[in-house]
Amino acid sequence: MFKKNYTGFNRAEFFSPHPHSPRRTAFTLAEVLITLGVIGVVATLTLPTLMQNYQKQVTINRLKHAYSVISNTLKRAEADYGNITEWGLTENSWKEYETNSVLSDIQAFAEKYMRPYLVGTEYKFCTIKDWGYKTPIKNMDGSIYSSLTGRLPGFRLNNGTIVFMNVQSYTTTGPNGEKYLAEYDFYIDIDGPNGQNTFGKDIFSAMLPFANNTRFLFKQTFRLNKGENIMRLDKYTRAQTLENCKTKGTLCGTLIQQDGWQMKDDYPW
Repeated sequence: MFKKNYTGFNRAEFFSPHPHSPRRTAFTLAEVLITLGVIGVVATLTLPTLMQNYQKQVTINRLKHAYSVISNTLKRAEADYGNITEWGLTENSWKEYETNSVLSDIQAFAEKYMRPYLVGTEYKFCTIKDWGYKTPIKNMDGSIYSSLTGRLPGFRLNNGTIVFMNVQSYTTTGPNGEKYLAEYDFYIDIDGPNGQNTFGKDIFSAMLPFANNTRFLFKQTFRLNKGENIMRLDKYTRAQTLENCKTKGTLCGTLIQQDGWQMKDDYPW
């Protein structure tokens, strides 16, 4: 009888893969868990920064859009009423502040030079509360800038941005401390009543001074000599503008524009 001889049988060679075949590898459960843990830590560290950068960019884009809309609106009004320097704005220059006349004047300006050219927008002359605000408008340092009960002309743009108009005044340093009108202010709230309602965060200030050389621009300080009515902007350094942005927030729009429409690393976000 024929007998098989297994004495030369090499189990190692029998079960070894072919020397030219690819070697199969796999991750252990521990390695998978460690990898997922590392990914989780990295995501935890980077996600807030990514979200913050995204929110900054959305804010800048909306601010830039609103600034362009207002600028173009005034230019369209100029086609009907002549150059903005001929609209009689200097009649308000050096006029003493009186609440009722101020409200009447600003309403008339908004409805004559703004409302007809902002097609498709919602217009109201009402309190901030009537727009749905639950908290007042604040400065960057948390102090109250405008209460909920102040009546102002306002426009809601198609993307939800609300633009309020107001009249800014200043007080003289003389013995009587007279209060004179200085400019029309524009408060650009890029997310309406849903945000922080804070200058420099989601509200930015622009202006139209009562001067012979007036133009629409982000909020700045200026000097106006009586009888001359020529606006001379104060030449702030970037550090001075940044300091105001960190405390009050009213010059934050100017800072963003001067920095090339961006929020640099030192912006008080």
